[in-house]
Amino acid sequence: MSDKNNPEYLNPYDLGKYWENRLKSGFDIVAVGHPLFNHRYNEYMYKLQLLVLRDVLKKYGISSGGKKVLDVGCGTGVFSGFYLRNSAQVTGIDITTTSIEKLRKSLPDGKFITMDISADFAANKEYFENQFDIINILNVIFHIVDDMRFERALGNMAACLKEGGYLLISDYFGDEDIVAAPNTKLRGLNRYNILELKGIKVLDVIPIYFLMNRRLNLLPYSINNLISPLLVAFDYIITKLKWPKGNNIKLLIGRKQS
Repeated sequence: MSDKNNPEYLNPYDLGKYWENRLKSGFDIVAVGHPLFNHRYNEYMYKLQLLVLRDVLKKYGISSGGKKVLDVGCGTGVFSGFYLRNSAQVTGIDITTTSIEKLRKSLPDGKFITMDISADFAANKEYFENQFDIINILNVIFHIVDDMRFERALGNMAACLKEGGYLLISDYFGDEDIVAAPNTKLRGLNRYNILELKGIKVLDVIPIYFLMNRRLNLLPYSINNLISPLLVAFDYIITKLKWPKGNNIKLLIGRKQS
């Protein structure tokens, strides 16, 4: 049974309405992050994601300078801003008009369009097909809980990617799917087999979080919020040491084959 006092609750889950309401209530990283933690904790979560993202781009020799980047689910612009600062040509798409209107003002060097990656792309085919060197979809795809729309989203991104281009996706990538909330379906790695059928080879799956992104047992949220810098340092060290993959959110790197 769903808990109506939980800020994640919305039933039935209307993807556009849910995110529009969250972003209108406060256009900041808490609105697009983990609502049970404070702004500082969410800020450190994004810092860790950016650290891992930088390492991945460096590992695979991916330079964003002058490249065309599609930031799917651009939200408050954390990743769009990162790519713009690194001289990329950024197109951000988001299901909410709030996000697009705000980012057009705050990040004028990018292009921002209201669009649903899980919808039919036919009307936008010429603009998007085979156009992007990098597609970034972090913190987004596990909120597409409908399996048909999930598969359509993967197909749309594969169509948008140039040959030799890179796809970066964050998800659970464990052994099985986990329905964590009405708006969150974490999927196992086998659900991404469709990428191979679309011409995208999975190169690696790298952990982002180990202790972050969850409440530590026996500790109240206030303590979790307080020790967020230590959790980031611990998680990043584990990632650098290439310890076991863990049971948390990871980053998948795929490349479209010629």
